[in-house]
Amino acid sequence: MCVGPSASRRSIVRRFTKFGIGDDRYATYVARSARLGSSSDVGVGSILLDSVVVTADAHIGRHVVIMPNSTITHDDVLEDFSTLAAGVALGGTVRIREAAYIGMNASVRQGLTVGAEATIGMGAAVTRDVPDQQTWAGVPAREMGDNA
Repeated sequence: MCVGPSASRRSIVRRFTKFGIGDDRYATYVARSARLGSSSDVGVGSILLDSVVVTADAHIGRHVVIMPNSTITHDDVLEDFSTLAAGVALGGTVRIREAAYIGMNASVRQGLTVGAEATIGMGAAVTRDVPDQQTWAGVPAREMGDNA
């Protein structure tokens, strides 16, 4: 399921579930040029495109989309329906909450959490936890407003 915004993807999957479409009907795609550490896992319906690197003990949830050249390092958790645009870099032990969107070439420092349904602007350098449903951008990233 590679529908644009994270929340839209979640809405479609929820509607399909009401019609009895189960996890067995979704493909999980990992491009041949992607590198996935043996101790990491990828949830059903997720898509990892070209040159994505996932190192040790990372968990990628259901219906996650990771665009080309993104790096997910040790112990990261990407919750269901999250999206990483091209070139995103996550430090170790980062948590991306449900339906969050991380813009192209953004970086998230190790040990941080990006809240559910939050948006990180392209090229941002996230150096603090980002609350749910907020938009952050800049270097260093700072709050730009609510997504609600």
